[in-house]
Amino acid sequence: MSDAKYSVFVSYAHATNQTGFGVSRGWVSQFVDNLKSELPQRLGRPEWINVWSDGELEGKDVVNEAIREAVSRGQALILIHCKSYEESKWCMAEMTTFHELLTARPPGKWVFLVEFEKYERHAKLIPYAGYQFWGPDPKDEKPRPFCYPMVRPEAFGFDDYVRLVIRLSEDIAEELKRLATAPGAVPPPTALVAETTDDLARVREGVRSYLRQQGVRTLPDIPYPRDPDAFRAAVSKDLTQATLFVQLLGPYPGVKSLELPEGYPGLQAKLAAAAGAPVLQWHKPGLDFTEVDDPDHLKLLQGPAVVVEGIEEFKARVVRQVKGGAPAGAPAPTGTGLESPAGADEELSFGVGAEAVPVGEESTHPAAGPRLFVHADRPNDPAVEAVAAALRGRHCDLLTPAYGTPPAAYRSSLNSGLQASAGLVLVCDPTDADWTAAQLKEYQRALRQPALPPVLTVDRRAPFDPTSLGPFLDQLGGPRP
Repeated sequence: MSDAKYSVFVSYAHATNQTGFGVSRGWVSQFVDNLKSELPQRLGRPEWINVWSDGELEGKDVVNEAIREAVSRGQALILIHCKSYEESKWCMAEMTTFHELLTARPPGKWVFLVEFEKYERHAKLIPYAGYQFWGPDPKDEKPRPFCYPMVRPEAFGFDDYVRLVIRLSEDIAEELKRLATAPGAVPPPTALVAETTDDLARVREGVRSYLRQQGVRTLPDIPYPRDPDAFRAAVSKDLTQATLFVQLLGPYPGVKSLELPEGYPGLQAKLAAAAGAPVLQWHKPGLDFTEVDDPDHLKLLQGPAVVVEGIEEFKARVVRQVKGGAPAGAPAPTGTGLESPAGADEELSFGVGAEAVPVGEESTHPAAGPRLFVHADRPNDPAVEAVAAALRGRHCDLLTPAYGTPPAAYRSSLNSGLQASAGLVLVCDPTDADWTAAQLKEYQRALRQPALPPVLTVDRRAPFDPTSLGPFLDQLGGPRP
């Protein structure tokens, strides 16, 4: 996420941004470019403003996390509404996320609805301000989008298009400035999640992701500088904004030097204590203190603010405390229903059965078949388990993305899984063309080539027929039943 002073998120159906007719950039991309040109004139320098869209992210889990982050930071939201938007399950899921999260925000003009074409709004969209970017074409009086497919002076509705972009920019700027200067505005709960040693980096990102999904802002916005003095200054600055200092500890103290005798974990804890910040620290159950050679680090591990429990319980504890709930020492509730997402705290593996084979390990099957990458639009759908069971019955090794992890971790799992696999299996609703197109685009990016390995699409809405796997496995040279 950008640390710009103002930020605007654009949600749209990919069908609205298709290229063609000799146009190299779709309508939405041109619209966003125009908005980026107009907003700085009303909000200040260009680097203060970040206009971004879900087209910059692939994967539903990644996008939903980004939406929650956007709402938690009080950003403006633009929905480009059209028939394709209403018919896309992915877009409607985004819209539902907006609606649910915005009900908890203070009153304000948070959502700006750009009407790309004439189409009846969903009931949840009726309250939002609308900007009609369509009108009757004088050639035949049929309603058409302004400046489609290309924004240029001779295009239909160009003057109206320019007028609306300017008006939208003015309204967004006014609202963002009002929110930034509103008297009595309450800053969002904020947790400084301390940087960790490398062995805990992935767990830390899982904690940050969970907190953002719960409406908690996380610091730092960007990694701290490595220079010790600059590191101290950056941490001290963030501590002035933090409601809670959160630190994950392991057996290692990190690199120490004459300039940094405490190591980075020890220095962050020292700065938090000096600032008088509330502190909540964690290490995993069963940590063997005999492995800890550094006496100062051992003292840190045994400090009064350290909680020893499962990471999911700790995440819930952090949310309660940062939002003003139970104190750090209060016992965590049981039965929260929070489960680790597949691959969040483990090596990349297919998390729907005990026979999942992680990357880098040998298969336990007597005759291992091809390794396959399985991706689902709904990972917990029963159809996913049915497909996985059938593939395991044919001795296939299975991999899947690390669902629910932050964008960097998710993409890393996607890249490593695709590169290690001989074929792809998509378990999804094949009528949702936006989702399928986004996944294929991401696969091509991960593999750095337009050609993909063999792909099998399984319709999760229909009863699964295991015999349908035969022709697909034949392409891969896999065993038949």
